[in-house]
Amino acid sequence: SFIYKHSSLSDFPQLETSLLFLFCYLCYATAEALELSGIMALFFNGIVLSHYNSYNLSRTAHVTSEGIFATLATVMETIVFLYMGMGVFTGRFRNW
Repeated sequence: SFIYKHSSLSDFPQLETSLLFLFCYLCYATAEALELSGIMALFFNGIVLSHYNSYNLSRTAHVTSEGIFATLATVMETIVFLYMGMGVFTGRFRNW
């Protein structure tokens, strides 16, 4: 948030969006390197970024990043439900 607020990144919306994804991955990688929960680190990173960073992004980068994150969330949710559904039909939960 500090980088977005005190630099001229708003002139380059592609760079803003790329840095946003990089910060998310950096948070996950750091947590995994320290043998902490990467999922929880991403969860809290998302809360902090949605509260502070959305006000400092340019309008173009804000709309683009919201669209990309929404699309990725839908695709990942679909993959999880397909995987769970395949588990039911292949009999993995027979002895559960």
